Amino acid sequence: MCIRDREKVIDLVLDSPARPLSIHNLIAGGEKFGLQRCKWVGPYAACKAMEALVNRLSPQNLRTVVASDPYGGVPTIYKDSVLAQVWPEPASEAPLFLLMPVTLGATSQVPTDYLNQIPKVFTFPQSLGIVGGRVGASLYFVGVQEAKLLYLDPHTVHNALDDTGDLSTFSCDRIHHMNLASINPSLAMGFFCRDRASFEDLCFRRGIFERKHRTRAIAM
Repeated sequence: MCIRDREKVIDLVLDSPARPLSIHNLIAGGEKFGLQRCKWVGPYAACKAMEALVNRLSPQNLRTVVASDPYGGVPTIYKDSVLAQVWPEPASEAPLFLLMPVTLGATSQVPTDYLNQIPKVFTFPQSLGIVGGRVGASLYFVGVQEAKLLYLDPHTVHNALDDTGDLSTFSCDRIHHMNLASINPSLAMGFFCRDRASFEDLCFRRGIFERKHRTRAIAM
């Protein structure tokens, strides 16, 4: 990502009510999903709040779709439905932010069948990573190395900026890691599709993934 594009993205999320995707607007728009200041919220509610906010403001013509199972299990991506929402006409142009909140298993530990699939999610070129955590901590997982998840910790805070002049605090020189087996079963996967062709490619990859893992695929 070039500096100019990076500045545009950062400008959307700066800590000011005037910025479209600021934490202020996310909380305000997510009240009906249970979002409150200084309160823990689950992946499903956070994803639905983000979906409502992005689709109301449509920054950079971005569209957001949440693929979710109302009972908390592994969701299914309904391709035709997404195409109709984001690209209703063949000539339609819009990027897609696809969110998939999931609960992997019915206990406090992720079953091995699911656990072994998590590293493969990061190999999708559309992957934005996973929002999840471990006991007592919410984390943003950005990659994997062997049996270690690489993550950024949102609890590392800096003074808020009111412009995009200093980008240094939006980068870090240290990546944390933890054992893959420690991940909490409740998480959300994110994918960015630049256009319809990218979404079609994601569906193709998902199909291969689903056939390989059959009924226990985490990215259906």
